[in-house]
Order: sequence, then C-alpha cells, then structure tokens
Amino acid sequence: MQATPSLREIYASVDDVAFAALELHHHPVHVSAGKVVHTPGGPAHGYICLTHGLMRAYVTDPTGRDQTTEFFEAGHIAIDIVSLFLRLPSNETIMAVTDCHGFSLSFDSFQQLFHQYESIREWGRTWMTQRHLALKQRITQERSMDVQERYLALVQEYPNAVLYASQRSIASYLGVNESTLSRVCSRMHRRDNITRS
Repeated sequence: MQATPSLREIYASVDDVAFAALELHHHPVHVSAGKVVHTPGGPAHGYICLTHGLMRAYVTDPTGRDQTTEFFEAGHIAIDIVSLFLRLPSNETIMAVTDCHGFSLSFDSFQQLFHQYESIREWGRTWMTQRHLALKQRITQERSMDVQERYLALVQEYPNAVLYASQRSIASYLGVNESTLSRVCSRMHRRDNITRS
C-alpha cells in the first residue's frame, strides 16, 4: 500500500481555521475487508476520507452481477456523490476491498461547515470540478482506447486496485469480461518478459 495521507492532505487547500472546524466534525473509522459501508436505497448520509486501504463502489446489473463503478484509494473520498448531494436514493454499494482506515463526515456536518467557511466552499467547488473532469476523461477513454490502454490507465490511477481487487471487479470496471482481461494481461506479461530478455 502507498504512504498514508493525512486528513490535512486531503483538505490541503482549506485554511487553518476552517480545517480546525472540519477536524472536529470528522470521526475515525476502521472498516474490515469485505464490510459494506454504503448500501442502495435511501440517500447517502456522509462520506469517508480514506487514509489507508482500498474500497470499491458497484451497482448490480439486471442479471444480478455486480459491476464496479469506482475505486477509492488512500487520499480519496469514498462517496456516492449523486446520492449525497442531490439527496436521491442510492443505486450503489460501497465496500472495503482491504482493511481500511479513515475519517467519516456526516452530510449535515458538511452542509453546516460548507455554509460557514468560504475556504471549505472553495475546496468543495474545486473537488467537484476535479471529479467531473475525471469522469469525463474516463468516458472518453472508454470510447477512444482499447482494453490494454484502459488497463494501463487504471494501473496509473489506482495502483492498489490492480494489486488487491479481484479480476472480476477490475474487468467490470473496464467494461470487459474476465477472459478478455486475462488475455490482455497475459499478452502484456509475455511482451514484458521478451523486452527484459
């Protein structure tokens, strides 16, 4: 696993006064591997700033198979963004892939702090913009890159997903079946071995 980021690093652009208030409202959490932290149904109640571990979000397709929609690593915020901020019933499940540590913040606390501190509002706008850009980039990659290129992009963005998530979870995130992913990984491995010799 990568170096453990602090809560302060996650809120790096927030000024010291606002961060002191934020820190008071966050609560330490430990989530064991396999535990679900968010289920479909009602609106999300908050989010988790991950400082260690890997989580994934997924939806269940009409055949009953889960399809990975997102990975969250240390330094990320594990969140169902649509459900939380639009107060809509959630379609996603978020579960810990490995043992995870972090800090939780409730929606009500976030709302209170967001309206109270300009620095937090600015952080929130910047964070939301970054999330939108990342989503746009992923949609573009899905339509313009082949599977191998998308896999390499995943390795760059979520190195721990490749180490700890199941092949099925990774395949569904990439929009392919497991056998296709297996062939791509085998081909890359063979090419790497030839290059090294």
